[in-house]
Amino acid sequence: MSTDGDHPDESRNYDYVIDSAMALAGPDGQVLDFGCGTGTLLDVAEDRGVGDRFRGVDTFEGLFAEWLDRTPPRVRHRVGPIEHSRIPLDDNSVSVVVANQVFEHIADPEPSLAEIYRVLQPGGAFLALFPTRDVWFEGHVRLYFAHVLRARPRLQRRYLRTMRRLGFGLDAEDSTLDLDQWTEHAMRTLHDVCFYHRYRDIETCWQAAFEAAPTSLEMSYMQYRLEKSRRLAPLAGIARVWPVSAVLVFVCRRRAGRVLLVRKPAVA
Repeated sequence: MSTDGDHPDESRNYDYVIDSAMALAGPDGQVLDFGCGTGTLLDVAEDRGVGDRFRGVDTFEGLFAEWLDRTPPRVRHRVGPIEHSRIPLDDNSVSVVVANQVFEHIADPEPSLAEIYRVLQPGGAFLALFPTRDVWFEGHVRLYFAHVLRARPRLQRRYLRTMRRLGFGLDAEDSTLDLDQWTEHAMRTLHDVCFYHRYRDIETCWQAAFEAAPTSLEMSYMQYRLEKSRRLAPLAGIARVWPVSAVLVFVCRRRAGRVLLVRKPAVA
């Protein structure tokens, strides 16, 4: 369900997710990539020498049916399908579950959260990065505010066509799709595979599934991104100083989305 692509932001997301997962899992813990898409995160983990710690699952249905075949051969044996909403793993079997850009593609998060809870070991961690309805930038068609017009499809289609004519949007220079084809593809993406949830609804679902409210990690995420940037690394030292910290969190939540961490209760 993770929509893999070639945008620079994605490689930095993979590094953040892998580093965070390794820190949460400890020296021997196993990590599940929930909604692994074409297995890019597992492939990056392989490059970094920790591939044996990761496995992935996805539905591989609908628009994503061919993605299992696109999984890199060296990690394909660690990827499995979610069937009948069930993760193909035993109860209490993994230390960490990560979901990178997945939950905006799930119309009803509750069954997925229940399965993640089931496979996590007691005390295990679930880390999720995903946009909510509050974001301004729609990353799948790469236009600002494209998703907020979902309830008004005629206006949404007109907006998409206008932006495309102006040279904006995903693959704006791609001449293989004419205006009508691109617009219909964008509409299908926004209506068939994108379901942006309000943050308060997400928080309620997380609380119900894990018996604990999620912790927001947008500040840590933005500091990580600054530290990894050649040009912006000097700013990392003041990232947690107000008002810089407030601005960074605001930018993250409006441009990228939320970074949430929640743990399964440990056995008493």
